[in-house]
Amino acid sequence: LQPANMEALDGMARVFWSMNRRDEALDRWRQALNAVSNPAQLRVLTGELAARQQLGALRTELERAIERHLRSYGSFQ
Repeated sequence: LQPANMEALDGMARVFWSMNRRDEALDRWRQALNAVSNPAQLRVLTGELAARQQLGALRTELERAIERHLRSYGSFQ
């Protein structure tokens, strides 16, 4: 397991969420947002957070990930 593997962190977050361990899930999603390396990953995480109504809880981290994305890719497609 790579410590900054977005897919692994997202998977761990979903497991914690299903176990009602919300704080641990949010911590893993926070780490996953910092590990995003491409637009598809950002879309996946945004969808996961939106499905659980947690966009507001990780707004700062999400905004940072979007800013990194825009600097690297220039736009959303």
